[in-house]
Amino acid sequence: MADSFDTATPKELVSLVFEVWNSGDPDALGALFPVDGEWTTPYGYPMVGPWEIAEGHRGVMQGIFASAVLECTNVRTKTLADTLVSIDARWLMAGQVAPDGKAIPEREGSMHIIAEKGPHGWRPIILRNQEYAGPYRELAKRQDVAGGNPHGVPEA
Repeated sequence: MADSFDTATPKELVSLVFEVWNSGDPDALGALFPVDGEWTTPYGYPMVGPWEIAEGHRGVMQGIFASAVLECTNVRTKTLADTLVSIDARWLMAGQVAPDGKAIPEREGSMHIIAEKGPHGWRPIILRNQEYAGPYRELAKRQDVAGGNPHGVPEA
C-alpha cells in the first residue's frame, strides 16, 4: 500500500490515516510509514517501522477497537520546510470496548504528525498519539467556545 496512494495535501494525509485506521487493517496502517517511521501510542509505547506499527495495532484492532470509529474533529498544519509539515489532528473515538466487552465512554485526543512530501505525496514519518485527560477535555470545549483560545479566556 505504501506506494499505491497519493496525498496531494497534508489534510488529505490526515484523511487517509483516519480512513486506514477505521478500516481495521493493521498492515495497511503500517504501510503508510517509511521503514524508519514512528508511531507512539497515547501511553508512550513507541513502534518503529511498518512491521512494528502493524503488529502493535493488530491485537487492539481485532479486539477492543474492532467496533471503534475514530473521527477527525479538527486539523491544523504548519509548514516547516518545502517538503516537511507539522500536523495536529484532533480526534474523537466512539465504540471502543474494554477487554471484558463492556462499553468504554467516548475518548478524545490528538495526533501530532510530522509528514514528509515524497514521490507519492505526503507521508507520516513520526506520529505521536495522545489522549486528553478529563480536565483537558473541559478546556478543549472552552477553547472551541472561546474561538480558539487554549485557556477559554477572552483575549485582551
